[in-house]
Amino acid sequence: MFMKNRLKNILKSEKRININSALNNIAVIYFIPDSNLNKYNNWKDGFTRAINILSEDFNITWINLFDVKPSSDELNQFDFLIVKSCWDWIVDNYVRSLKNLKVYKGIMVSCSKIPNNKQSMFFYDIVWYETYWYGKQISEHPNLVHAFGVNASDFGFQNYEKDIDVLGIGALTSHKRFHKFIDLPQEKKVIVGDVNTTDSSGIKSYLENSGIKILEYTSQEELSKLINKSKLVYIPSDVNGGGERAVLESRLCNVPIKIENDNPKLKELIASPIWDEYYYSNQIRTSIQKLFNKKESTFISNRIESSNKIKAGRNSFHNGNFIVKGDEFVSIGAFCSFGNNVSIITSNHDTNFLCSQGYLYRNYFKKNHPGEDANPPNIERTKGPVYIGNDVWIGDNVTVLSGVKIGNGASIGTGTIVTKDVGDFEVHAGIPNKKIKLRFNKDIIELIQETKWWNWSDKKIRCNEKIFHLNLNECTTEDYKNSIK
Repeated sequence: MFMKNRLKNILKSEKRININSALNNIAVIYFIPDSNLNKYNNWKDGFTRAINILSEDFNITWINLFDVKPSSDELNQFDFLIVKSCWDWIVDNYVRSLKNLKVYKGIMVSCSKIPNNKQSMFFYDIVWYETYWYGKQISEHPNLVHAFGVNASDFGFQNYEKDIDVLGIGALTSHKRFHKFIDLPQEKKVIVGDVNTTDSSGIKSYLENSGIKILEYTSQEELSKLINKSKLVYIPSDVNGGGERAVLESRLCNVPIKIENDNPKLKELIASPIWDEYYYSNQIRTSIQKLFNKKESTFISNRIESSNKIKAGRNSFHNGNFIVKGDEFVSIGAFCSFGNNVSIITSNHDTNFLCSQGYLYRNYFKKNHPGEDANPPNIERTKGPVYIGNDVWIGDNVTVLSGVKIGNGASIGTGTIVTKDVGDFEVHAGIPNKKIKLRFNKDIIELIQETKWWNWSDKKIRCNEKIFHLNLNECTTEDYKNSIK
């Protein structure tokens, strides 16, 4: 997938629709040496998948600094540069060393370190970060954007025999703290990751001599299989030891995860939404387009923004006074439309104790209410996260309560209190909510679910204008199929 780049071919890639007149050609600058041959030839993870999604709308050129060192003049041919690097590392240092670099640029921070000189952050127009914990460490930059995700299409539950007691994931470096595996009581322990780091040989020998099996860097598909064959995934890394992807990948496979209490960023990801490749791509796309379009179109409402508790999909909006509160996260799909005064409440007061008020416990005992600290929480406090699918319409003055799942294409009538799940393309209303009807017949719904138009590129949406003008309650399935280009 990733061949050596030659700058004389830099702009000879296939031309695509210019979504923005000023934004078309994007370069991704990274560094992978050929000593890591597997990754050098076949780098595949959430980041590469996110960029490949963008490539459906923009000309993307991959530039591996191991192969070629572009000049300022060559890079100025692009509209935007995505720099994949840790601070003060090979890629960041090289790009910042270039004189007369006039192109817009952003850095995809690939570590948890702080720049040696925080002024170097301001060299970049956008700083993308992986966890909200880390974002607080570099809060001085005016254009910080959370952008992270794993390739969810490669991970998920598979019913394999659990023949690995404990699995570790990651390169053999000291920051991974894999020595902690030695004291675990379980018998079959396996660690999979890159064994070509500067200090890997000693770590590898030490672990193998302790009876731990070491597997070299593997494909996403094989890693998913290994996770699903494990009873536990243990990520003992310190804050500089990565592990972000491994946590989310293991959660997708529904495998228990153990981390260390001194790692706040991984603790965040244990309880966060599962950031995926579409979220990752959307965060990159939206932040770059905002940079080029200082003012968004006047015909749209307020964009639903992501936070540490909200995973917001592409082009989802609300009409005002949108409130999310509680301990659990909320996942919102793409192209959703919310009315005015929509509230999503994921936590209640726990009524199992003498006093339901949190203030009493904080004021008199200097502690949280015991319901807040219960793990897992009592059902009176919360029924869990809220999941809202794609193309969901929610009317004015609607309240959605914890644990609810609202399917793709669903519609919720004004004033509804949603206490139970809403199926795909169902119309609900009332207090509490009840099903009124389906938006379309089941055959059309099945086709829409297969189409997943909400994942289409901007280019493909524009090329398929006809299907968005069909009255789906008057057309046949053949009409629908024949309208797709």
